[in-house]
Amino acid sequence: MPPADRPTCPHCHAPIPGRPGERHTCPACGRPLPVPGPSAPGPSRLAGSADDRAVTLPPARSDASTLMAQSAAGPASVEAALREADTEAGRYVEQGILGRGGMGEVALCVERNTRRQVALKRILPHAAQDPSRRARFVEEGQVTAQLQHPNIVPVYELDRDAEGTIYFTMKPVRGRSLTEILNALKSPPAGSHTCGRVPTPQAPSRSHPPAGGGTCGREEHTPQASSRSSVGAGPRARPRDEEGQAQGPAPTGLGDLLGIFLKVCDGVAFAHSRGVVHRDLKPSNLMVGDFGEVLVMDWGLAKIVGREDIAAGDLVTSSRADSDAVHTMDGSALGTPFYMSPEQANGQLDRIDHRSDIYSLGAILYEILTLEKPVEGSTPMVVLAHAAEGNILPPEQRTPHRAIPRELSAIAMKCLAKLRSRRYQSVPDLQSDIRLYLEGRSVTAAPDSFAQAAWKLVKRNRRVSAAVATAAVVLIAVTAFFLLRLKRERDDAVSARKTAESERTAAQQARDRQRATALAASKSAAMEAVRAAEQGRFAEAHFRADAALKVMPDSPWGHYALATIANETKELAAAQAHLAKALAADPLHEPSKAMLAQLAALDGRLRQATELLGNLDKVADWRRLLAAGRVFLSTERYGDATQALGRAVALMEKDSTVLPDRLQEARTWLGAARAELAQVQQLGA
Repeated sequence: MPPADRPTCPHCHAPIPGRPGERHTCPACGRPLPVPGPSAPGPSRLAGSADDRAVTLPPARSDASTLMAQSAAGPASVEAALREADTEAGRYVEQGILGRGGMGEVALCVERNTRRQVALKRILPHAAQDPSRRARFVEEGQVTAQLQHPNIVPVYELDRDAEGTIYFTMKPVRGRSLTEILNALKSPPAGSHTCGRVPTPQAPSRSHPPAGGGTCGREEHTPQASSRSSVGAGPRARPRDEEGQAQGPAPTGLGDLLGIFLKVCDGVAFAHSRGVVHRDLKPSNLMVGDFGEVLVMDWGLAKIVGREDIAAGDLVTSSRADSDAVHTMDGSALGTPFYMSPEQANGQLDRIDHRSDIYSLGAILYEILTLEKPVEGSTPMVVLAHAAEGNILPPEQRTPHRAIPRELSAIAMKCLAKLRSRRYQSVPDLQSDIRLYLEGRSVTAAPDSFAQAAWKLVKRNRRVSAAVATAAVVLIAVTAFFLLRLKRERDDAVSARKTAESERTAAQQARDRQRATALAASKSAAMEAVRAAEQGRFAEAHFRADAALKVMPDSPWGHYALATIANETKELAAAQAHLAKALAADPLHEPSKAMLAQLAALDGRLRQATELLGNLDKVADWRRLLAAGRVFLSTERYGDATQALGRAVALMEKDSTVLPDRLQEARTWLGAARAELAQVQQLGA
């Protein structure tokens, strides 16, 4: 019979196969039905239609496909459509199972009333028999439903079916998880060259359901390729084939992945603002849709802050899915071991708060950067032990072959700090650092040096920098032209000679100012080198000392810095040679004289050491006072030593750059001087 003349079921309106007069079972709702005879004229009608208008239905496909097609078939009765939910078939028509976890399974269904697809998550029978698991399942639906945010999967309904099974329905997401994206990055297309960058993965050949426990309603489809989105904007929508399936690789540049990460942070930050901690953040619980949507899934382990956790058993006594280490552990140590914070791994449920989620976000960022998990282990217990220890290699050491930005590595490691107080204290703080990196600015986790900040400023303002450089060249050229012209005119008149004399005076003053500026710059670089040497950073110290010499070669400061480095490395002869050059440049350079006096005292030349010290009454440099105190201590001038060392220690305590060991050493010398002075005074008495 032609499709237009084929009769339909009066309950669900699905086409009924067979010949007229026979009895059949409806392929959609399963009810036994008689097939009308040939006397029924025209197209089939909706049973119970108020306006009794004919509605032609498409050919039978599947139950769900028929339901979806009926929504556009014609002006069907509202009452007839709504009565379908009251049939024995129930409110939903199941299309297939998407995934199964430790407590529930997720099915793709079509809601009869609205004809929309939903992901229906129902509790498994063995979990339903456990009151604590049943309570956790219900709480998952309630918590997720209340977290209404664009980056959190929406929950539509929480109810029981006709058999008493608890379920809740959610939005099905077409796309793939961040785990699938990162796994694809580990196997880039043959012949591709990533050069340390995040490559673009190949799409899976077909759709497949998600694996692992605790997965919220998701529909996996093959993604489609698209051009790379702007930095931080997240993935763009991808073209789809004739059946609506996304095709090709997803956008996976570092900027795209960070955009996905920021959207995840948006959802987590909202949950924290509502007093909810996820406790199981991991790439497999983050869905990236075909049209740029990013959703945080699986809130089954969510904790409402300030409330006792439900059924926390002994440490790692069961698994939410398989016994594999990648699935969620069910017990006191709630979460996934690879992404679990130390307080979670230790089962310290009372210490779990929003900073535990920040740790998991850091683990996700770590995997984005390295394509490796932050902790390793062959079994769940080994992984759990490593997570509890909190010893994690920085990303650049874990995968030295990848070009990992210094700032992002520091951000990830700050999130992964073992102590909660050393992590970011809120998700917006973490997002702020990510955005600062994307904007080319300094991040709080890894402050830039002056040179790094200047280079970033130039990169952010390329056009302005080019314009300034061009203007400088033009200015120099114009200045040179006028100087030549002035020189020619000066030979022609006495007035020109007077003008030239005044210009020479001005030029000399400018040179004096330039020399003073250069001397200050040389001193600043030298003192940075001295501080670096005192803190054991000798490579940086040499770099800054050389810079001090380049800024002003005839300044004593560069040689003084090199002498300090040599003194710290116990190269006393080299130190004396550099001090000699410093005093040759400026015989009155007091810091060099003080260090030379200290070296002379060590060699037993006490008289020379005393002469080099000079007047110390107005000295505010703790290094000079420290050197003088040691000289006085060597020459048994204990009163002067006590005074100089006391002033030095007081200044060192106010200087935040002084190392604790050096300060303790100065205090030891001060204590020795005071002891010797007390002994002398006691003998004199």
